[in-house]
Amino acid sequence: MSLRWSLEECKDYEELTKDKLQMAINDALIWGTMNTGIPKITEKNYKEFYYRYELHTVLYGPAFYIDEDFTPYKMTVDDVKRRIGLSTNASELTTSQFFNDLKRRLKETIERSKG
Repeated sequence: MSLRWSLEECKDYEELTKDKLQMAINDALIWGTMNTGIPKITEKNYKEFYYRYELHTVLYGPAFYIDEDFTPYKMTVDDVKRRIGLSTNASELTTSQFFNDLKRRLKETIERSKG
């Protein structure tokens, strides 16, 4: 199944598509909905989204780099808050499901790295 997304419910969503950096942030957060198990960013959950997103970043690295020197972009809670209304068709996970999935993926990554 393909990942479908929308920014149309974000305040002044046109502004989120005007430059390369904003588009990269959008892209990272759209794909981040799959990693966080939070398919829609809302006023109520944006801090939880950011927490889960950052936890994933600590374990797996940044979603993108901002220049040819590979300077990682540090997502902020304000980046996430600015995208309240962003939605996708990603699966929703409870906190428990999120941590169980994260643990499973981390274990698989560690096993693969052992060769």
